[in-house]
Amino acid sequence: MSMNLRWEPASNLLNISGELNRTSILAHYPIKKSNFSGQSLTVNMNDTVSVDTAGVAWLLHLIETANAANCNISFQHLPQQLVDIATVTDVLPLLDNTAV
Repeated sequence: MSMNLRWEPASNLLNISGELNRTSILAHYPIKKSNFSGQSLTVNMNDTVSVDTAGVAWLLHLIETANAANCNISFQHLPQQLVDIATVTDVLPLLDNTAV
């Protein structure tokens, strides 16, 4: 299974579905500042089925790129696997500061 991104600029929403891993992120890297047209973005991860450490790194890059574009980012429906990896790698506070 691959990772699918569905950007909805009108509603400032990014839906991530499928697998967020070292193989799937290659098609979506690098993230362009031009993707962030609004002042906020909500990332919905409800349909994300698995995450690995490369996927966590990609999300941190997403946060960094959004911040560089002066866009506030928040997350919905973080998968437990993501929370577990972020906890073990001590980056959960970075995601918690942006999560809703």
